[in-house]
Amino acid sequence: MNQKIDQVRALHLFEALSDQQFVELVNKSRSVTLKKSESLFHMGDNASSFCVLTSGGLKLTVNSPQGIEKVMMIVRPFELFAEAIMFMEKHQYPVNAIALQDSEVICFDNNAFVGFLRDSPDLSLKMLSLLSLRLHKQINEIEILSTQNSTSRVLNYLSTMITDDGSNSAAVMLDTSKKNLASRLSIAPETLSRILHKLTQDGIIEIEGRCITVADISKYRRYLFNE
Repeated sequence: MNQKIDQVRALHLFEALSDQQFVELVNKSRSVTLKKSESLFHMGDNASSFCVLTSGGLKLTVNSPQGIEKVMMIVRPFELFAEAIMFMEKHQYPVNAIALQDSEVICFDNNAFVGFLRDSPDLSLKMLSLLSLRLHKQINEIEILSTQNSTSRVLNYLSTMITDDGSNSAAVMLDTSKKNLASRLSIAPETLSRILHKLTQDGIIEIEGRCITVADISKYRRYLFNE
């Protein structure tokens, strides 16, 4: 647990906290263990905390009036989520949070953190920076979903998971099912399957289970550019 707390401490949002403030925040936090498919919270639930995923994976979803689930975000280890809700007029979660696999989450008290914000201009600026980055990312995602074709969406999503380590090859492990990924990219599951099949036929990727290998990143990027 201490190692996970150290990794949480290193997150951008917490850098401006003093050690005493961080200890106080941790003392008021709660750790939650989730089994696969178990919910952390539901849309409309009272939101008294923001969270950091420390292991596993979560999906943030909304349901249409017809009951169709739409995946809004996939949360990976040591990513923050639900932090913006502490500034909303209604402190209610606007999404569902569901475990994609066995997961662990640390939930931090909103009131304690807001108290620190009132006392620390540096922390307030960190929060503004984080929320601005999150907004910019969401605007980019909306642009991608509204202007790019289905193949480009898939290629761009995989690109975000490729680590730039100077190598011309990469292996990407999908952290969710193809059904969830299709929902995240606003395409039908059968369309995603066809795209992945074509990318394999064209020699852009290789697939084994949830592992996707890009043998030639330069070729991959040229293919993406031409889409």
